Amino acid sequence: MSLHDTILGHLIGWGLSRRYEDAATEGLGFLLQRHPQVRERFVALLRAAQPELPDDLRFATQESLSAGRPDLCGRHGDAVRVFVESKFGAALTDNQPVSYLDRLVAEPAASLLLFIVPEWRRIYLWRELLERLNAARIDHREIDPQLLEIAGRAHGQRLHILSWAAVFKALGAGAGDDARANIEQLVGLCRIADDSESRPLLREELADPQVPARLIQYVNIVRGVLDKGAADAFRAVSRSNSSYWYALGQKLQFTGEKAPVAWLGVDLIRWRKYETGPVWLTFDWNWGQAKHVKDRLHGWASEQQRVLCDIDDGVMLSLQLLAGREQPAVIDDVIAQLRTIGALIRGGPVPAA
Repeated sequence: MSLHDTILGHLIGWGLSRRYEDAATEGLGFLLQRHPQVRERFVALLRAAQPELPDDLRFATQESLSAGRPDLCGRHGDAVRVFVESKFGAALTDNQPVSYLDRLVAEPAASLLLFIVPEWRRIYLWRELLERLNAARIDHREIDPQLLEIAGRAHGQRLHILSWAAVFKALGAGAGDDARANIEQLVGLCRIADDSESRPLLREELADPQVPARLIQYVNIVRGVLDKGAADAFRAVSRSNSSYWYALGQKLQFTGEKAPVAWLGVDLIRWRKYETGPVWLTFDWNWGQAKHVKDRLHGWASEQQRVLCDIDDGVMLSLQLLAGREQPAVIDDVIAQLRTIGALIRGGPVPAA
């Protein structure tokens, strides 16, 4: 299971999957209000980009202003000094960044507009921000990579972009146990939100033959397992493949009286979610044996650090692939795993490794 698969991330993804950015903003606001040391580190991060900011900023989320509704607003007294925008995959609004900069420049003091985004999106969003500044004929000069100052304004005004990872690293440095636990919850939420968004395609990936070659290799490992078989453990139910838009594999039946039928294949959804590998074993509820299988495999899966999870159609178990070995050895090892799984399901002795 992913280290960032937290209960907060699960609940938001389950019930509010289109509101990740709101949830991340409220989570960050909660951290800044609940933990003074976290607020101090966040202010230090802002002052690294805009040294003229005061060190006693106070933050509020989702304030409605004439320029729109920034995700996070930082004030010094009544003066607005900072706008923070939380992004994952959502596009810039019509107000971003020009209207926000115009609203900040109305204050008689230095200000900062900060965007927090996934690491992979920094270069793309920064390019779009620059395009919008140029289209609005707003002069600017670069101070550091992805940090610029707006030119020709009475008080220093800067635009900056940071990754969520950089923000969390700064906030977690020296934080207490309660703060670290809350930060980890927010890290998990942001990880799931990031995974749920569509990323721009990379030309080097599209042209890299190793990407399809690896996917084909995973499918061929599954085919090799089923073609070789193991009469004492399982047999292929048919030679026809069963596939979904995210998975490709074939059904097999374990040996023994009333032995269950399972699907063995490459499942991209589970691979991405749990980060354990591409090959999975699925037992359907409609065969009436998935609960029995889950009960028999639960202890072993926990001991072996395997994912054993419920899905709408049944129960899924992750299988391991040997790294650094030739493909025949990988196939033999998967067969050995299936032999062990079959024995556990039957309630008999587990074969020696």
